[in-house]
Amino acid sequence: MAFVNSLNQADQSGMELGPVLRAQADQVRQRRRQRAEEAAMKAPIKMLFPLIMFIFPSIFVILLGPAAIQMIETFD
Repeated sequence: MAFVNSLNQADQSGMELGPVLRAQADQVRQRRRQRAEEAAMKAPIKMLFPLIMFIFPSIFVILLGPAAIQMIETFD
């Protein structure tokens, strides 16, 4: 809506459309960059649950499994 309004205003005032279109493109790029930054800030929070539920237990099994087997064999 702001795009159409700016084009109408530029047309009514007799301005060239090139600078208006460049300004609109800059605004669209800036909004897209802000949305990407917001999504990037939310990503670690979204990855936290799978990390805790799936990756950490498998790491513990890999690291502590051989030690647990050796302790069981030692105490038997």
